[in-house]
Amino acid sequence: MTTSSDEDPVPIGERVRFWEEQDRINQELIPRVIRQGELISSHVAEHDNLQAIVADAVRQAVAQTLAEQKEIRAAELDAAKAEMRERMSEALRQQALKTRNMLIGAGVGAIILAAVALAVALMG
Repeated sequence: MTTSSDEDPVPIGERVRFWEEQDRINQELIPRVIRQGELISSHVAEHDNLQAIVADAVRQAVAQTLAEQKEIRAAELDAAKAEMRERMSEALRQQALKTRNMLIGAGVGAIILAAVALAVALMG
């Protein structure tokens, strides 16, 4: 069985070189880690209101879409109104012609009846 006293001790010079190398590595890495932490903190701070930015963008997109749809529907409604007015106008013209023809026919019939009645009266 071996004890720690039986093991070969690491020479002090090798330990010093190891810790010097560790110190050199730390001198290079620590500033990088600190800078990355600062960058992440800055990024988070700049995008802290990301939810509000996204919500605002969504609101604007929805508002724009609704406005476009409103314009489209208004144009469709105006076209439907114009078509309905045209159809109603045509129907009224047709009805007016029928009524005029009926009145003319009734007037002609009345004149004929009056003429017959006058002829009967004059003959009789």
